[in-house]
Amino acid sequence: MRGRLTMALAAAALLLAACGGDGDETATPTASSTTTSTATTVPLACDFADAADRAVAASALVITPDGYGTAFHIGNGQFVTAEHVVRGQTAVQLESHLFATDATVVGIEPSADVALLEVDPASIPDAETLNWFDGPRVRIGASVGTAGYPVDVTGSAAVTRGTVSKVASSDDGTTVIQTDAPVNPGNSGGALFDDCGEVLGVVVQKWNEAGVEGVAYATEYDTAQAALSKAQPPLVSTSTAGGDTFGDGTYVVGVDIDPGTYTNSDSSNFCYWERLSGFTEDTFLGYGHVTEDIIDSGVSFELQTVAIQPSDAGFFALDCGQWTRTGDVGESTVSFGGEPRSVFELTEGDCFSVPPEGDGDVLFDVLVTDCNEPHEHEMFETLSAGGASDPFPGENTINDLWQTGCVDSFEAFVGIAYEDSRLDVGALVPTAESWVEGDREIACYVSDLFGEPLVGSMAGSRE
Repeated sequence: MRGRLTMALAAAALLLAACGGDGDETATPTASSTTTSTATTVPLACDFADAADRAVAASALVITPDGYGTAFHIGNGQFVTAEHVVRGQTAVQLESHLFATDATVVGIEPSADVALLEVDPASIPDAETLNWFDGPRVRIGASVGTAGYPVDVTGSAAVTRGTVSKVASSDDGTTVIQTDAPVNPGNSGGALFDDCGEVLGVVVQKWNEAGVEGVAYATEYDTAQAALSKAQPPLVSTSTAGGDTFGDGTYVVGVDIDPGTYTNSDSSNFCYWERLSGFTEDTFLGYGHVTEDIIDSGVSFELQTVAIQPSDAGFFALDCGQWTRTGDVGESTVSFGGEPRSVFELTEGDCFSVPPEGDGDVLFDVLVTDCNEPHEHEMFETLSAGGASDPFPGENTINDLWQTGCVDSFEAFVGIAYEDSRLDVGALVPTAESWVEGDREIACYVSDLFGEPLVGSMAGSRE
């Protein structure tokens, strides 16, 4: 069977809006509480080994009933982590080689995937404090490290090292940092820090795709602090199992809620929802729902109607009021149109989307449409992966070829350097099976880094 492997650097579902709403003033974090600390800290030494020591001493394993992640101390008993690590929880446990304590989830902000935890400061006397980055900007190519618990869930945090690959901002100022520092399940919520030990961002996700390595994302320091200043305490679910109405929370389709078309009652606080394809990223380690599981999502001040499919594994909602079933499920309310076309017939300039069943290995067709219609990708360059008689070079070599070649061709197509663009680049590449059938073409395409649909050709767009 012939096949093409879809690879992409774009983050799956980083939303571009912040949630609001009233909350308990004693529990809601403030801007000052997330950016300053009265704790005594040692002078920053701009040496990676020293910075790593400080990051390890400030990090803790986050343990929840659904799995675990990482958090880092910012002073006064406050820890920062990723929202998806503590989703659905009001209390978690923190453990490190220095301490073990209970923590309260005092604020979450799904749009930036950050959360704030609080512990009794007396329970963490030996914990180090990390400060947010205080420079003018994060530079491409700067040395960075991560501290977290990607494999071993005992003892001290592990450290990895890499560089900043890209910094990209959305129209509303939401900024993410792409890095090639190795990141794996369990790193979520950990600090991305520089050689001076200052926090550049909160690790939120890794791009998981066959043959793709060195592509991880962190919510940038300014975006993270702004989100934490508006974070609200998590809400308790009001769902009736198996019923036709439910409130905010995470639900298993077919168990907690039935498939169908649902309309929410309140979007005044920026209602946010997600349709989920699953709840685990790693069945062996038992991680809970993470961003890679999101099929579709939306955020709006307006009331929304969502078709929850029988094939969906779950549904998550925040600040949406009560959802009420209004009819049987039909096709997804959010979809891309176009004429089916074989991936082997795509040409430069084609705008296309990948059908939901085609994510990952694209064996048959994609949907090609006029570029003025909403679409996911635009093909802009083709490269050769080898000669007709050459053996298959292996996924790692193919990966190196498309990442280097497609990125090198990016500026000539878009009009600005890849590092300065809010667009990302990916490729359709040969697999071992399609190579046998004569497939030698690497098809480069651009996408929106924040998962928004493209409208119009990106040629010369300078976006």
